[in-house]
Amino acid sequence: MRIISWNANGKFREKFPFILNEDADIYVIQECENPEISNSDEYIEFASNYYWVGENQYYGLGIFAKNNVKLEFMCGDYHYLIDYLIDFATKNHSIKIYAYTSHDPKILIF
Repeated sequence: MRIISWNANGKFREKFPFILNEDADIYVIQECENPEISNSDEYIEFASNYYWVGENQYYGLGIFAKNNVKLEFMCGDYHYLIDYLIDFATKNHSIKIYAYTSHDPKILIF
């Protein structure tokens, strides 16, 4: 299982082809565009199995996975911290991963 995390700093729809050679099972991408509003067919195809969250449609948190990876979304209940637990499994692996995005970086509490 290969997992890549990257802060794309926007315009991920233009940058994602550069990481495809890594052939990761899961990409955790900070500051990426919501695939639902994208006009890039290539980005939409890349995002065939994903979860995305954010207040700004161009700078959210995206979890992108290969189609053979099952993603299950569960949301925590925090006032300023949005907690996203992505539970995923493949034929040979079962892993839990926490991906966080915060409204206020001073209050990250684990």
